[in-house]
Amino acid sequence: MTREITDYKYGNMNTIISPPLLDTYHWSEYLKRKIKSVNHPRFDVFEHDFRVGTMNTNINFNSLQLLSFYKKKR
Repeated sequence: MTREITDYKYGNMNTIISPPLLDTYHWSEYLKRKIKSVNHPRFDVFEHDFRVGTMNTNINFNSLQLLSFYKKKR
């Protein structure tokens, strides 16, 4: 059983084997650890002021999301 890339039910599009199948069949411990490490996304949250300069970061992930928050002026 495989899933489409757009199926984010288990948290990461790089998960090749769905969790129910991991419990159904015998898999090597190494393979299960690799799949579980991909299945649980790692993330880092930090703040950067773009008025100071560009942001440089080393990406150790398979994706990057940038979120922008603005303070509403009253």
